[in-house]
Amino acid sequence: MLAELLGGRVYRHACKEIGWHSVRLTEERHPWLCDFPDQFHSFQWHGDTFDLPPGARWLAHSKACANQAFSCGEAERVIGLQFHLETTPACMDTMLDLWSNELRNERYIHTAEQIRIESYRSQESYRLLHRLLDRSAVS
Repeated sequence: MLAELLGGRVYRHACKEIGWHSVRLTEERHPWLCDFPDQFHSFQWHGDTFDLPPGARWLAHSKACANQAFSCGEAERVIGLQFHLETTPACMDTMLDLWSNELRNERYIHTAEQIRIESYRSQESYRLLHRLLDRSAVS
């Protein structure tokens, strides 16, 4: 939604990305992501993708989705994320219950069992989210 609001094009992706997927930061380092690892796992549940808005800096990607994060605006105080650092195991269980029909046998869609097995990753995701939010509050 943020990409579209800022002038980027949002559209259906060729594939859905659902589950705990690896995200890689680009060489463009943003101060709010400076202490993130170069690669980390985050929860994904999307079938859309987007083109970067005009003037945006490309910050992250995954194997399935070229645009996972971007920044833009005055002093780059706007940051958009495609992945879901905020996902808790309870939230993930709700999504699995409500949208289980989306869990098809496709390359970037994990099974409900695999997603639940990897739910321990939510702890690290939450730590990363808090790092991002703490850094954004002081800049």
